[in-house]
Amino acid sequence: MNRIRGCKRLLTSKDRIECLKDLLKEFGEDGMILYELGSEYEGIGEYENALNFYNRAKEKFPLRKYQMMALEAAERVGRLLDEFRESMRTKPQPAPSQITTREDILYVVNCTKKKVWNEYPNAPPYVPARFAYKGKSFLKFLSFIKPKEKQGVRWLILSAKYGFLEPWHPISDYNVSFNDPNSGPISDETLRKQVSYQKRWRDKKPLKDFVKVFVYAENDVYYEKVLKAYEGIAEVKRLYDLEE
Repeated sequence: MNRIRGCKRLLTSKDRIECLKDLLKEFGEDGMILYELGSEYEGIGEYENALNFYNRAKEKFPLRKYQMMALEAAERVGRLLDEFRESMRTKPQPAPSQITTREDILYVVNCTKKKVWNEYPNAPPYVPARFAYKGKSFLKFLSFIKPKEKQGVRWLILSAKYGFLEPWHPISDYNVSFNDPNSGPISDETLRKQVSYQKRWRDKKPLKDFVKVFVYAENDVYYEKVLKAYEGIAEVKRLYDLEE
């Protein structure tokens, strides 16, 4: 159990998963290790992997209370997978003439390498994302989106570490880039699963419910990531002029 706790203390999900998998190799099919791997994969939106580990944990736990814990987790993830598969079968694609409302539109901006900790080393360890990024492109977008935000328009930040971030979500300093695979950026598969399965904001709006997604990104890679994540789900348009 202490070894599992040590893995859970690691900062990134990637490191925690690798640590738990090393324990699995060392100790074999241990129920608690399998369960924690399921929890880690569920946390990053990789629900197929999460379901696999939860089901394996259920078979390996000797005590009924832990078996039920794993069963409940597997059923929860299974419902999410079923919901997504059903929505992909039944969700109609928007017609070109369809009227788009404010609720159908999402804006996405890329994160930036420059963050508040570069300017203020003594800043708190966790800062809301909207205040954490300090790159010129992000600040320009922030000025553009604030009036729209007051009118109810929704926007997210695409982070190479976290994926699709709500503006008020607290983050810590990091140095992860899509341009550097060795830095451990979030995968295309996980971004797709965030869009497919996850919800944001207080009203828990599904990310897959948007009809149009406008992307403001100086780096082509960020636009391409959003395009892949929303392929077949929403129309994605890149913004060059923030007057659009």
